[in-house]
Amino acid sequence: MGEAEVIKKVIKDLERLKIPYFVTGGFAVSVWGRIRTTHDLDVIVAVSLKDIEIFKEIFNITDFYFSKEAAKQAVLAKTTFNVIHHETGLKIDFWILRNDVFGKFQLRRRKRAKFLDRSIYFISPEDLILIKLQWYKESESERHYFDALSIYQTQKMLNKKYLERWAEIQGTMKFLERIKKDVKILL
Repeated sequence: MGEAEVIKKVIKDLERLKIPYFVTGGFAVSVWGRIRTTHDLDVIVAVSLKDIEIFKEIFNITDFYFSKEAAKQAVLAKTTFNVIHHETGLKIDFWILRNDVFGKFQLRRRKRAKFLDRSIYFISPEDLILIKLQWYKESESERHYFDALSIYQTQKMLNKKYLERWAEIQGTMKFLERIKKDVKILL
């Protein structure tokens, strides 16, 4: 089983078990912006402690490394846990959906897109830009800025009022303004 088959299986299982999810990170940047390499799959999931038992069904010990204890801690702390496919080495980072207004908006605004011949949920382009701007603000990693720039440049139907409202709330408006200027220069 290759990485593509592993990703398809994981998404299929999440949908079969009705676990709310959406893909974010490098794979989402490749869908909404420029194609770029990534070494893992980032998935945001809306789960509680009782849902962790379900993950044992998806990630059997034969095919995957999965720590039930790490998953429980991630749910309690609203952080991340990972699963690793033994054969391919593919790492899947599961981020627990934030239980705040922005997290709820992200889940409501997720969008389906074709990926690996499947229709799967991705974070919306606007929310991915906002997340990337937050990461840029915190880490000053240019990769996050250029990811956000590529999405802004590629997506022609962005909800700019939504972007501006949330950039103001999260304190990243100066970075959004920089993106707007950089896009004009690139045109």
